[in-house]
Amino acid sequence: MNEKIKPDKTDGKSSELDPIMNDMKENLEIFQSGMRVLKRLEESGIIDLLDNMSKDYMPTDVEFLAKFFTSREFSVSMIKSGNLLVGLLYALMNEETSDLIKLLLFNSGAMTDAVIAGAKEPKKMSIFSLMSMLKDPDVASGMTAVFGILKVFGSLVRDRT
Repeated sequence: MNEKIKPDKTDGKSSELDPIMNDMKENLEIFQSGMRVLKRLEESGIIDLLDNMSKDYMPTDVEFLAKFFTSREFSVSMIKSGNLLVGLLYALMNEETSDLIKLLLFNSGAMTDAVIAGAKEPKKMSIFSLMSMLKDPDVASGMTAVFGILKVFGSLVRDRT
């Protein structure tokens, strides 16, 4: 598999691309796998999106980019983002947590509609109407879940401070 690719110049000298071509030939399976991933990204439109974003939003001033990427603020934000990402990935490893987050995200439209409707046309509430609402199994489940979250959150905050 370490065969040398024949030079592409007629004078017998090696091309600058020969080392690259040899590496590609030696790692053909990896290269082909990467190309398949790029092809799927292109088919999904992500490559075009990234290309357009780079044209429209990325500055062309190299000095600005160098200062930005070497700045303390960028480094700190990358470290914080990395820590957040590690925590998120850890949480998503738990199947129940992952399923709950997907449930919330896939139904966020219905929740948004409920929030907007409630804000636009608030109902007058009395203690009796609240007690009546608690008889609804969905409301009771939601309230129980929210109070459970508040209990854990309160414990975490109290222990942290």
